[in-house]
Amino acid sequence: MAAITVRLVRPADLEALRAINAAGLPGVTPLSTEELAALETGALRCWVAEAPEGVAGYLIAYTASDAYDGEEFAWFQRHFARFLYIDQVAIASRSRRGGIGSALYQAIADEALALGLDSLTCEVNLVPPNPVSLSFHRARGFQEVGVLRAQDGRTVALLRRALTPPATPDDAALA
Repeated sequence: MAAITVRLVRPADLEALRAINAAGLPGVTPLSTEELAALETGALRCWVAEAPEGVAGYLIAYTASDAYDGEEFAWFQRHFARFLYIDQVAIASRSRRGGIGSALYQAIADEALALGLDSLTCEVNLVPPNPVSLSFHRARGFQEVGVLRAQDGRTVALLRRALTPPATPDDAALA
């Protein structure tokens, strides 16, 4: 498997993100001008996965304390206190099934733990169905914690994965 590096987005990545986002429609929401500007300034949390062929995917996320108006995000805010909400993930078609999604999810799980958060959250479409995404999330320990009929007509599964900090040598001494 080729080396995958996950890092924060840089302004030079924006064209690749636009292309990946456009190719991912309708599975992802189009990135707005405001979101692209926020990506450029770093005001929006976005990680990219870089493979030898270039930027291969991205992930946008928010903490529970961030200001964001998504109805799914608001649902999680009402039910959980310390989470990292995965708003959007897109993988370049040439890079699918190459470990890009797994690398992004591992990196943000590590980031969430470093921020003192206890879970990752996201939603996956049930109507229209997205069985590939549902399978991906379930394989990574996400569990359904609710179902929401969104204002745009979609029905989504609300998913959460509890995070456990890695054991330290001190933990072993306490056991």
